[in-house]
Amino acid sequence: MEVLAVINQKGGVGKTTTVLNLGPALAAKKQRVLLIDLDPQANLSSCYKTVDNRASLDTSGWLMDPGRASDAIQNVGDNLDLIKASRRLMHDLDDRLRNLSVGGDTRLRKALASLRNQYDWVLLDCPPNLGKITVNALAASSIYLVPMRPEFFSVHAFSALDALAHGVKEELNQYLHFLGILFTQYNRASRTRSHREVVEELSGKYPTFNVTIRQSNPLAVSPSLQQDIFKVSPESAGAYDYQKLADEVLTKIEQA
Repeated sequence: MEVLAVINQKGGVGKTTTVLNLGPALAAKKQRVLLIDLDPQANLSSCYKTVDNRASLDTSGWLMDPGRASDAIQNVGDNLDLIKASRRLMHDLDDRLRNLSVGGDTRLRKALASLRNQYDWVLLDCPPNLGKITVNALAASSIYLVPMRPEFFSVHAFSALDALAHGVKEELNQYLHFLGILFTQYNRASRTRSHREVVEELSGKYPTFNVTIRQSNPLAVSPSLQQDIFKVSPESAGAYDYQKLADEVLTKIEQA
């Protein structure tokens, strides 16, 4: 089971969009996929019309009582399940993890252990900060990727995340592997600092994905329609890009 954290402390860079669309792209390849919404804003959960908000457990309840995974997992598509977040119940999860006397940084890893034979992939939609939830995500993951808008301020913020990931690898998870930076909302015609220049600069310093996620109106509106891009506009650039991302992720895993 590969556990993939989709992570960046900046908001608005495409974390939720990536989980929302990479999950179905992998599921379409006959991979069994579980999505976990770790963001207290619960944006990923709100993208699914079929989510039952009356379900017994959300992510926070499941982490506090991992033996009840069956009460938390909901089916949202072919080969695709979700553990939802709840804004009401998730707001203090970071504090609860911090206050655990033992294992506050590895709670998620231990909770996922019981699901190892049920899924090929677990995708983690992480919050826009570097708190305890994010540390748990990195400690539980085999791999992580960083969605990033190709802009100066996004690049500047990456150094703090890079330092945290290295610290988690040294102290908590020696098997953690960085798949690369995924450039999102890419626009070749940008009138500010050239997106292409930023991509070229970072590609010389860090692992990056060959595919870039282009700016796309269907991608922008699909969350509000509570559907992934493959249902909203299967022939769009966004659908093509996320299909190619799934291919590249699988290739990177094979080569690792």
